[in-house]
Amino acid sequence: MLYRMHREAKHVMKFLFAEMGISGFLDGQKRLVVEGKFAAKVFEGVLKRYISKLLLQLCQTCLSRLNT
Repeated sequence: MLYRMHREAKHVMKFLFAEMGISGFLDGQKRLVVEGKFAAKVFEGVLKRYISKLLLQLCQTCLSRLNT
């Protein structure tokens, strides 16, 4: 999924950890490993916030996408 968002895995990981107050790491295959148990819906909600905050922002002057 990250390759479709054109974002570094570490950037998304830092956002998730900050938003959720959790810790973990990326393994050798860039898979997210978190400490603890969390429902998939929780991650889904945080990822939706990431997308809306950082990927879908519009430039107020030209109305094109920022961060593309």
